[in-house]
Amino acid sequence: MEKYTEDRKVLVVDVVKKHNTLRRHYSCFYRTAEKMHRQNEIQIRTYKKIGKKKSTSLFQ
Repeated sequence: MEKYTEDRKVLVVDVVKKHNTLRRHYSCFYRTAEKMHRQNEIQIRTYKKIGKKKSTSLFQ
């Protein structure tokens, strides 16, 4: 069982590395996440709504 856990950890690390270094992201103007974080000229797009308060009740 331990071997499978180690294999999964290696797999996840590999997938995250590929996601950040190979996959181009729309929010990064089709650059890789790694390239966007290393540069200072272009600001990353964000889709967070600013000024909107989240509702905490189901009945509001």
